[in-house]
Amino acid sequence: MVPENEIRSFRRRLRVVERAVMSNLKEESSCCGVSLTQCHLLLELEEHTAPVPDLISYVGLDKSTVSRTIDGLVTLGLVHRRENPKDRRSQLVELSPQGRAAVARINKLCNAKYQALLGRLTAAERKKVLWGMERIAELLREDEQNGEGGCCGR
Repeated sequence: MVPENEIRSFRRRLRVVERAVMSNLKEESSCCGVSLTQCHLLLELEEHTAPVPDLISYVGLDKSTVSRTIDGLVTLGLVHRRENPKDRRSQLVELSPQGRAAVARINKLCNAKYQALLGRLTAAERKKVLWGMERIAELLREDEQNGEGGCCGR
């Protein structure tokens, strides 16, 4: 059992990180003329062309939100839809050349910000931080997959 004071300390620090990350993400996405949700989807599409159901699971949003977001990105010329050769009933979504340029701008801003941040840590500290973040991300993904969402039991 984790002591309550450690839980409260973790939550307090997490709120600080959440606010800073959200502020950075809003700034980074707004400079490229996209919403935060569109930014997340673009960054996922940088990793791989994907059918819509896969994108839904990658970003953890509902189908209608992802569909509307894709529609907006298509309108902006940042992504293309094409027929899925493995399943004609679904479509693949991929970055357009303009989408790749937007992702490059987002990555340039993010990388500079986090280079400055992580550069203030020693190599050993960075390793610990990265391990801890990955481990927390794994645990959160497991909870999500098991239907154990937020702290209010939803």
